[in-house]
Amino acid sequence: TGMPTTDNHILKQVALEALYMWELKQKFPGVRAIHLPAAGAQALLAVVAMRPTSKFEARNVICYLLGNRPGVKCVITVDDDINIRDIEQVIWAVMTRSQPAEDVIVLTNLIEIALDPSGPRGMIEGSGPDVNASGLGIDGTRPYGRPFPEVVSIPGIKDIPDFVKPS
Repeated sequence: TGMPTTDNHILKQVALEALYMWELKQKFPGVRAIHLPAAGAQALLAVVAMRPTSKFEARNVICYLLGNRPGVKCVITVDDDINIRDIEQVIWAVMTRSQPAEDVIVLTNLIEIALDPSGPRGMIEGSGPDVNASGLGIDGTRPYGRPFPEVVSIPGIKDIPDFVKPS
């Protein structure tokens, strides 16, 4: 449907977020919310807010979405103190709460979808799904079970107009 954001991106986003949230809550108690940003071209990118209940729950959420939802190509998990609809906060969480060697997952031999032009077949007319794609997961949650610094808040920052994001 082209580069976002179009009405098609939003219509699909609403339905898929509800479906994926329902699915995830059935299997993962720590999941709090999911967002499929329009920049992800209709569900290629999923951002999940969670409060992990076990050490590898975030990794399991990533693997579940990549393995069971062929339209999802990249999953980012963050703690539930992050606004998943604010990409600045999501990227901040990844940069400050993860280590690439430990928290990045790449899965290969996944099902390719026709809407992904970067796939091996590159949107060939009339081609069905093929098992030759890959997926990326980034666990941007705080390390489970070990002390981690809280987010610093600056008193009065909201009273300074230049530092307040427009709503």
